[in-house]
Amino acid sequence: MPDDLWVDLLNRKHECYPTSSIPIEINHEGKRLTLHMPDVLVQPERLEIKATVGSGELLVLIGRHTMTDRDDPYERGVLMVARKRDEATYDVHVWHEMYPYALKYLGLAPEDGES
Repeated sequence: MPDDLWVDLLNRKHECYPTSSIPIEINHEGKRLTLHMPDVLVQPERLEIKATVGSGELLVLIGRHTMTDRDDPYERGVLMVARKRDEATYDVHVWHEMYPYALKYLGLAPEDGES
Protein backbone atom coordinates (compact mmCIF):
# COMPACT_ATOMS: atom_id res chain seq x y z
CA MET A 1 0.00 0.00 0.00
CA PRO A 2 1.48 3.38 -0.92
CA ASP A 3 2.19 5.93 1.78
CA ASP A 4 0.62 8.73 -0.26
CA LEU A 5 -3.15 9.10 -0.18
CA TRP A 6 -5.05 10.56 -3.14
CA VAL A 7 -7.49 13.12 -1.68
CA ASP A 8 -10.18 15.34 -3.21
CA LEU A 9 -9.74 18.24 -0.79
CA LEU A 10 -12.48 20.80 -0.27
CA ASN A 11 -11.12 24.02 1.15
CA ARG A 12 -12.68 27.26 2.37
CA LYS A 13 -14.51 28.32 -0.82
CA HIS A 14 -18.19 27.63 -0.22
CA GLU A 15 -21.52 28.97 -1.39
CA CYS A 16 -24.67 28.73 0.70
CA TYR A 17 -28.04 30.04 -0.45
CA PRO A 18 -31.65 29.00 -1.02
CA THR A 19 -32.34 27.32 -4.35
CA SER A 20 -35.16 25.56 -6.14
CA SER A 21 -35.15 21.78 -6.02
CA ILE A 22 -36.11 18.83 -8.15
CA PRO A 23 -37.29 15.47 -6.83
CA ILE A 24 -35.60 12.24 -7.87
CA GLU A 25 -36.43 8.70 -6.82
CA ILE A 26 -33.71 6.56 -5.26
CA ASN A 27 -33.40 3.18 -3.55
CA HIS A 28 -31.79 2.96 -0.13
CA GLU A 29 -31.64 -0.29 1.82
CA GLY A 30 -34.53 -1.73 -0.20
CA LYS A 31 -36.78 1.31 0.31
CA ARG A 32 -37.91 3.71 -2.41
CA LEU A 33 -37.21 7.29 -1.32
CA THR A 34 -37.78 10.73 -2.81
CA LEU A 35 -34.73 12.95 -2.69
CA HIS A 36 -35.21 16.69 -3.17
CA MET A 37 -31.91 17.94 -4.56
CA PRO A 38 -30.76 21.36 -5.76
CA ASP A 39 -31.76 22.17 -9.32
CA VAL A 40 -28.13 22.57 -10.44
CA LEU A 41 -27.61 19.78 -12.95
CA VAL A 42 -27.86 19.88 -16.69
CA GLN A 43 -29.41 16.53 -17.63
CA PRO A 44 -30.32 15.43 -14.07
CA GLU A 45 -31.53 12.10 -15.45
CA ARG A 46 -27.82 11.27 -15.99
CA LEU A 47 -27.08 11.32 -12.25
CA GLU A 48 -26.29 7.81 -11.01
CA ILE A 49 -26.37 7.28 -7.26
CA LYS A 50 -23.42 4.98 -6.59
CA ALA A 51 -23.53 4.71 -2.77
CA THR A 52 -25.80 5.66 0.13
CA VAL A 53 -25.17 5.57 3.86
CA GLY A 54 -27.86 6.45 6.40
CA SER A 55 -27.71 7.20 10.10
CA GLY A 56 -30.61 8.62 12.08
CA GLU A 57 -32.07 11.60 10.27
CA LEU A 58 -29.18 11.90 7.79
CA LEU A 59 -28.46 10.25 4.45
CA VAL A 60 -25.10 10.60 2.68
CA LEU A 61 -25.03 9.91 -1.05
CA ILE A 62 -22.26 9.72 -3.62
CA GLY A 63 -23.21 10.02 -7.26
CA ARG A 64 -21.70 10.11 -10.72
CA HIS A 65 -22.94 12.67 -13.23
CA THR A 66 -22.09 12.80 -16.92
CA MET A 67 -23.17 15.14 -19.70
CA THR A 68 -23.59 14.10 -23.32
CA ASP A 69 -22.58 17.43 -24.86
CA ARG A 70 -20.17 16.42 -27.63
CA ASP A 71 -18.52 19.86 -27.66
CA ASP A 72 -17.91 19.91 -23.92
CA PRO A 73 -18.22 16.41 -22.40
CA TYR A 74 -18.13 16.45 -18.64
CA GLU A 75 -18.05 13.92 -15.83
CA ARG A 76 -17.93 14.53 -12.10
CA GLY A 77 -18.67 13.00 -8.78
CA VAL A 78 -21.24 14.51 -6.44
CA LEU A 79 -21.28 14.24 -2.65
CA MET A 80 -24.65 14.99 -1.03
CA VAL A 81 -25.87 15.06 2.56
CA ALA A 82 -29.63 15.01 3.06
CA ARG A 83 -31.91 15.32 6.07
CA LYS A 84 -35.10 13.32 6.52
CA ARG A 85 -38.31 15.26 5.93
CA ASP A 86 -40.60 12.28 6.53
CA GLU A 87 -40.36 8.49 6.28
CA ALA A 88 -39.90 8.47 2.49
CA THR A 89 -38.52 11.96 1.72
CA TYR A 90 -35.12 13.58 2.19
CA ASP A 91 -33.91 17.12 1.44
CA VAL A 92 -30.32 17.68 0.27
CA HIS A 93 -28.63 20.49 2.20
CA VAL A 94 -24.98 19.78 1.28
CA TRP A 95 -23.97 19.44 -2.38
CA HIS A 96 -20.33 19.25 -3.41
CA GLU A 97 -18.87 18.45 -6.78
CA MET A 98 -15.97 15.98 -6.70
CA TYR A 99 -13.22 15.26 -9.18
CA PRO A 100 -14.03 12.16 -11.26
CA TYR A 101 -10.85 10.55 -9.89
CA ALA A 102 -12.42 10.59 -6.40
CA LEU A 103 -14.96 8.04 -7.64
CA LYS A 104 -12.10 5.90 -8.98
CA TYR A 105 -10.27 5.84 -5.65
CA LEU A 106 -13.50 5.11 -3.76
CA GLY A 107 -14.10 2.13 -6.07
CA LEU A 108 -17.25 3.70 -7.57
CA ALA A 109 -16.06 4.54 -11.08
CA PRO A 110 -17.02 2.33 -14.03
CA GLU A 111 -14.40 -0.01 -15.41
CA ASP A 112 -12.41 1.32 -18.37
CA GLY A 113 -14.51 1.30 -21.50
CA GLU A 114 -17.86 1.46 -19.66
CA SER A 115 -20.00 4.57 -19.55
